[in-house]
Amino acid sequence: MASSNHGLLKFQSNWNGDNVSNRPITFNVKKEDVVTINNYNEYKVLELLGSTNLKLNNGHINLRGGDLTVEKGKARIGTTEMPEYIGGKDISDYRLFVAGGILTEAVRVRTDWADYVFEPSYKLAPLSEVEKYIAEKGHLPNVPSAKEVASEGIDVGEISKIQQEKIEEVFLHLIKMNKAMQKMQQKIQTLEDENKTLKTQLNNK
Repeated sequence: MASSNHGLLKFQSNWNGDNVSNRPITFNVKKEDVVTINNYNEYKVLELLGSTNLKLNNGHINLRGGDLTVEKGKARIGTTEMPEYIGGKDISDYRLFVAGGILTEAVRVRTDWADYVFEPSYKLAPLSEVEKYIAEKGHLPNVPSAKEVASEGIDVGEISKIQQEKIEEVFLHLIKMNKAMQKMQQKIQTLEDENKTLKTQLNNK
């Protein structure tokens, strides 16, 4: 079999089928790993060609000696678990399960955002109510508790939106406080002017 510096993994097999999908599955393996496809065709890795890329249609990929399994549209890396619930949270539509850390240069999550806070109809809770809620619950309104996070984890997109909601609420409170402070400063200035006028009148008598 000819050598190459790039391309697909080379396998040892008599399988002649060539059905492929347009969605590649990329993974790393080492030489001598055995790849099982569709539960019955085994392919022994003859060469590692750098960035490996295997395309299948409806394939089940399992790397013996490796740690990636792809089955029924879901993938797991370094774990045998693909749970449908975590705590009381339904995660049956999740597609990737990883044990260990994930190192990447960027993550982009599409989600709803918290601009609704600036809508005229939004009910901004007074700080006195927020203080009372914190005293009773131990966390901010509409924010998961430490117990919930420990049990169910967090949805990155959802928690980002919630944090933005709280930031925007803080700004609304600051704007409200700033307006109140400006009115107070105006009243103080008016009182100082009146006091100065009274002093001038008393000195002129």
